[in-house]
Amino acid sequence: MGIRECKDKFPVGSCIMMGPTALHFEMLELGKRVTRQEAVEYFDKMQELGLVGQTDNCITDSSIICLCCCCSQLRGRTRWDNPDAILPSNFIPVAGDDCIGCGLCTERCMLEALTLDEETDRPVVDADKCIGCGVCTLTCPQETLTLQRYERSTPFNTAREMIKTIALENRE
Repeated sequence: MGIRECKDKFPVGSCIMMGPTALHFEMLELGKRVTRQEAVEYFDKMQELGLVGQTDNCITDSSIICLCCCCSQLRGRTRWDNPDAILPSNFIPVAGDDCIGCGLCTERCMLEALTLDEETDRPVVDADKCIGCGVCTLTCPQETLTLQRYERSTPFNTAREMIKTIALENRE
């Protein structure tokens, strides 16, 4: 769309592709082959910078991990009110007793799913907004904010099922 509001805050993260998709992009000279370790290190680095790692909202056929701040998947939830755009993980952040209420976690959450409770100065999560990406936990100076199990909905079985559902929802 030519609009990248976050350009001054985040780098452009490259996607990590696997399987035939990766081979296709490598053949087109739009990507390069990396080892599993290099991919893990790159993912960790991008997440530490604040980018959200995400994959397709389906069980099978997933061949990409996007590292984004404002791609269409993330915007599907933040701007276009489409909760099916990214499947939330089955985790949410919970602050431990050592929380000092610094607010770094709330500043880092791109989905605005964390707020500080005015009375306790502790982060409170809106489970409907949170995707459980864990980016908020990486900056906790006390290391007290951790992801804890939180059961949610299940993903689509296939990418085709996901795309069809989203297309039908967008027609309404």
